[in-house]
Amino acid sequence: MLKYKKLTKLFTPLRKGRKVAQYVLYACPMNNEAFRYYARLQKVKHLVEEHYSEKISLQRAANLACMERTSFSRFFGNKVGISFTQWLTQVRISKAMDLMMKNNATISEITHEVGFSNLRTFQRAFKKLTDLTPSQFRNKVRPS
Repeated sequence: MLKYKKLTKLFTPLRKGRKVAQYVLYACPMNNEAFRYYARLQKVKHLVEEHYSEKISLQRAANLACMERTSFSRFFGNKVGISFTQWLTQVRISKAMDLMMKNNATISEITHEVGFSNLRTFQRAFKKLTDLTPSQFRNKVRPS
């Protein structure tokens, strides 16, 4: 989880128009090199990047990687350092952060656009990852 001080250090480059996804995904403790090294993980990463707004289950990712669900879950966790579900949530939150900076859509619209079916679940996940609510984040990066 990013702490507030860490996140505020990120705001300067964010205001200059850099992608939020880079900062959220690379600031979290995980092995991003695993996605380049393992072809199975490359396929899963591509699936998530292209279809993050759809429902993506662990089973669907495991099928794509040609593995059983439990084996894939263990493999993903061992190689990446976090669970598939945690990683998927981080990807979706980073996409939401990009959208909040780029357009004036409501947080509810963004929630559904990035693949969350429930606004409250999105808000909890966002707060857990960034220590800010989506509204607080939007106000920080897009002052009125």
